[in-house]
Amino acid sequence: MNKAALHYYEFGPFSLNVTERLLQREGEVVPLTPKLIDTLAILVEHQGHVVTKDELMHELWPDSFVEESSLTQNISLLRKALSHNGNGNGNGNGAQYIETIPKRGYRFVAAVRELEQLNGDKTVHQTDSPPVSIEDGPHTTEADEPISRILNVGPFDISRKYFAACALFIILAGASVVAYRWKKSSTNLAASKINSIAVLPFQKIGTSAETDVMGLGMTNALIIKLSHIKQMRVLPTSSVSKYVARAQDAAQIGRELAVDAVLDGTVQLDGERVRVTGQLIRSSDGITIWSGKYDTRYGDMFALQDKISEEVGSAMIPNLRQDTRDRLANHLTDSPEAYEAYVTGFHFWNKRNKENLSKAIHYLEVATQKDQHFARAHALLADAYFLGSQDGYELMSFPESLVKAQASLQKALELDDSIAEAHTTKGNIAFGIRDFDQAEREFRRALELNPNYATGHLRYGYLLFAN
Repeated sequence: MNKAALHYYEFGPFSLNVTERLLQREGEVVPLTPKLIDTLAILVEHQGHVVTKDELMHELWPDSFVEESSLTQNISLLRKALSHNGNGNGNGNGAQYIETIPKRGYRFVAAVRELEQLNGDKTVHQTDSPPVSIEDGPHTTEADEPISRILNVGPFDISRKYFAACALFIILAGASVVAYRWKKSSTNLAASKINSIAVLPFQKIGTSAETDVMGLGMTNALIIKLSHIKQMRVLPTSSVSKYVARAQDAAQIGRELAVDAVLDGTVQLDGERVRVTGQLIRSSDGITIWSGKYDTRYGDMFALQDKISEEVGSAMIPNLRQDTRDRLANHLTDSPEAYEAYVTGFHFWNKRNKENLSKAIHYLEVATQKDQHFARAHALLADAYFLGSQDGYELMSFPESLVKAQASLQKALELDDSIAEAHTTKGNIAFGIRDFDQAEREFRRALELNPNYATGHLRYGYLLFAN
């Protein structure tokens, strides 16, 4: 029987089995979802130290766009579970275990004992050098016994079995070398196939505000466009935003994000000219699959984004369908002023707090004023309006929020019924007014239009959880 070590943490009356993802209180199982177990494990492993909200969200949802409210809900549910006194009452104090550090994160403050258990036979405390038995009374370990007694054989049998073991080892080693070489060659062939990509924040050359907006906008626009390639997984903006200032090379970041390739580039504004470079880099070995260098007028930036997204898409998927090419060539807007306002609004909307949501609404209103036919700006504005009345934001009353959100949403859908973001917001509004059937239809429609839209998956998940 395989004696796999079980990794435990003990605190108060609780025992957290990290190996089997199980929490017990005095021998009784505490029912928790896997994500709650993961949250608790991270906090316990960093006992006494602050774990920031960003660190927790990155660890728990590495490839997804998740609102901070999901983390807050996890912490709340954990505290309730730890507060339960085991007698059917929940009048304990879960805060004695998890401390909130305002504006930073959380800290596990209870005393923790870390240990390993081997099939119930022994417990080895990590902080102690010698093993400590969990059984009372004297005992004998295998280390105390002669090897011949353990194997129940004589010295001659040991020698014969020793040589047989050596021969077996040599055979297995040779087979391993062959298997490794075959696997390596197979991996090299498979590495050329790109099924997932991360668009890294384009590095800005220059320090002007316009350059900041352009670098941010180029990244976001390419993520939106490449997301329409249904055969490929594209990471959302939230997954790559932390790499704005980065020391790692692009291939290393790709491996961290577990994607097949990364798109990296630079953007520079020089008067009325825009200079952009881009490289599609394979994560496994750092080889450049595609590269491009462009110099164009600022007013032609949208056509440039179309060109880059189509060339990158073709480099990854040689035979792109015509309808996909059409989607890649679909402009967000032809107004540079509206585009700048939209990109800035998107940036603040993505921050997910009260102050920045207020800024997002302002810039998105400007975007829709500069271009009244900017469907995606209307859709994002509708979402920002609706979020404005939710817990943690409270910028306006729910009735006001609902009226404004529905008006902007109707405009967005009249302009373009194929925007996944608009259907996601429509589903969210239906969810908010308890029309669960319509909410599910809209979320499904959004994910049908864009399977890569992370916010759509997140909010559909909320609906399924509520039901």
